[in-house]
Amino acid sequence: MLARVATSVAVLLVLASCASLQRMSDEKGAAWVAQQLNEGNAVELAAISSSPFLLDGEIIALPEDTAAFWNGLAKAGVKLDTELSQALAVVADTWREFGSTRDVQVFFGKYVADGARLFELPTANGRRVLVLCRSSWGSRKLYGFKGPF
Repeated sequence: MLARVATSVAVLLVLASCASLQRMSDEKGAAWVAQQLNEGNAVELAAISSSPFLLDGEIIALPEDTAAFWNGLAKAGVKLDTELSQALAVVADTWREFGSTRDVQVFFGKYVADGARLFELPTANGRRVLVLCRSSWGSRKLYGFKGPF
């Protein structure tokens, strides 16, 4: 009986720590994206952006167009709060956050890797943006951006 209780407690601790670790990872990843944009590091953001890239429900096919997008945001002075509002695992219907077209649905199915997360970050003026990304062992990949809205 005591062994069962100990095993149950151990399982609960492991599950709780997994959620905490995921939250810490999400916070770190979102803060990094916000910091890069806030510091005007468009080149760094473009370098880790996937090709194709999803922007507000539109698919950007060329890496140089994605780089132009990040440059435009940096030049416009868009600032993100480094505090993560929300982070969600990408699931079957997450694509709807970016649009309702078949193109967006196919993009998620074809290009967004398992383990990707959807971050919601506030902007300096109180609006929000969504950042679709995946982090693993020191590498990052940005798949999409939506906002500010």
